[in-house]
Amino acid sequence: MGKEKVAFVGINIRDAAPENAAAFERDRGVDYPSLYDPGSETLLGLGKYAPPSMPATIVLDAEGRVAALINGPIPSKSTLTTVVKDTLAESDG
Repeated sequence: MGKEKVAFVGINIRDAAPENAAAFERDRGVDYPSLYDPGSETLLGLGKYAPPSMPATIVLDAEGRVAALINGPIPSKSTLTTVVKDTLAESDG
């Protein structure tokens, strides 16, 4: 799974102020880009693919289509790794 093929982006819809969102990321060592979206406009733009609750993880394919949706915390690192690898394989094939 090459880094050039995979990117992670966080969407913070929980914090009431951008400063709180930044503190959350700093405290947890978040090292990927993140959007501050307290009104959930980004998620609402997903239409029928918008997650029903948080936390949620959405995996997009190379064309930007929703390939997988994991509602709730990710059960394990291997779960996310498998979903991403499967999505990459479908994009390559």
